[in-house]
Amino acid sequence: MGFMKVYEQWCSDPYFDEDTRTELLALAGQEAEIEDRFYRQLEFGTGGLRGVIGAGTNRMNIYTVRQATQGLENYMISCGGQEKGVAIAYDSRNMSPEFSEEAALCLNANGIKTYFREGLATRTLKGVDGVNQIRKMMKDARENPPKMLGGSRVLAVRDYKRDMRTDLVTGQVTSTGLPESDVLYYELEDEAWCCVRASGTEPKMKYYFGVKGTSLEDAERKLEALKEDMVSG
Repeated sequence: MGFMKVYEQWCSDPYFDEDTRTELLALAGQEAEIEDRFYRQLEFGTGGLRGVIGAGTNRMNIYTVRQATQGLENYMISCGGQEKGVAIAYDSRNMSPEFSEEAALCLNANGIKTYFREGLATRTLKGVDGVNQIRKMMKDARENPPKMLGGSRVLAVRDYKRDMRTDLVTGQVTSTGLPESDVLYYELEDEAWCCVRASGTEPKMKYYFGVKGTSLEDAERKLEALKEDMVSG
């Protein structure tokens, strides 16, 4: 099916919400823009499913998120892994909460348990002193990596500023393979993780978390324990 036929389908099919159809109808006559939005399906890259937010098969929206989630569900079911469930976290980027909720609803519609919790916290200090404190905190964290976080053992630390991944079990050090960034990422047991990122422009630190629980209550408990150690510790 050509891109114009797909565009017309999105404009007329009641499956798509009114705001989406209105956005697309406003593009009538803009063939280049329509082609860019519909000439392909948005694909996974090295950073996951990413793209410009907007209506169309080549854009990030709830419909492309649903499609990608359905693909994951099909794979889980084919491997017999649907009983394990899925833990979902999100961050502060545009539409991240909405897309995460859409993925959770799609998983639930297929009978797959989803443990969905916000995994973001922010710590803000004041002025120049705050900037210096954050630098010291990141330096101390690099020089003295924690052995436990939130009651879980730390298995490895990725230091993106120094391009190092240190396995705390074996002592092996390898490259992260990613660009330099003032970020520390902790790999924990039980498939949990957390990371901290220092802002480059203001005295602020952001913390991101991911946990896997046997129930929503268990996931919430683990998440709060991680937050307590990372943000208040």
